[in-house]
Amino acid sequence: MNQSESLFAKYLKKQKINFSKNFRVNSHDVDFCLTKGQQEILCDVKEVKDPKIKIESGVERLGRRIDAQDHIRGDIKKLRQKFKSPPTIPLMLVSMNFSSNFFTALTVSRAMMGDIGVIFERGSGDNILHLHHLHAGNAALRQKMNTSISGVFLFDIKGGNHCLFRSPYANHKVPSDFFSSVKVLDLRKDETPEDIIALGKTWY
Repeated sequence: MNQSESLFAKYLKKQKINFSKNFRVNSHDVDFCLTKGQQEILCDVKEVKDPKIKIESGVERLGRRIDAQDHIRGDIKKLRQKFKSPPTIPLMLVSMNFSSNFFTALTVSRAMMGDIGVIFERGSGDNILHLHHLHAGNAALRQKMNTSISGVFLFDIKGGNHCLFRSPYANHKVPSDFFSSVKVLDLRKDETPEDIIALGKTWY
């Protein structure tokens, strides 16, 4: 197991959640199959890291800082592509941040629900009239796309303040009480400006 998978396995043992490793799906493996009572959940564990650039043989340096929401979007797409047909149980991405950038809840929300648009009102005091998710906005999850993805579990490697972001479009939802002491956020495409600002103030 790599570092992130080992961290997640240790967490599952603390939570007393049974799991099997490298669960076979079609011709691919999914990192974990979790079992609690009668509920099963499939999940892949992915890391967000700063990219490395090869300068010369045996010498590397860190490249530009990574765009975390694009990384999460890509991980969601790769996870969905492992399945020829949608799974019949919840499917979840576990994301861990090892990069030099911090995450906010808005980082994950933008990846899942789409980028944020701003409406400016001419002549108003602060000019900003409305914050909203763009109609398409490069969203990884939509009403008729990637509905097999139940959500993203943001694993806080430093503070342990993990958060489960649930998709409103999921065919199979992760039960809110599956993980103990984990914040659960049910994302929406029509999040209010106040919701969006609050997400941006939640750091990981």
